Amino acid sequence: MSEFKRFRVINKIEGYSYIILLFIAMPLKYILGFAVATKIVGGLHG
Repeated sequence: MSEFKRFRVINKIEGYSYIILLFIAMPLKYILGFAVATKIVGGLHG
């Protein structure tokens, strides 16, 4: 796997984790009071 392809894969993973953090974990935290979701997804996102 070339460096550029590896970079693209990592970039997609980071992008998806950010979208999950914003649109799933944050509403779970602030609307439903489920704060563990942001700790888990935030930790995965970095």
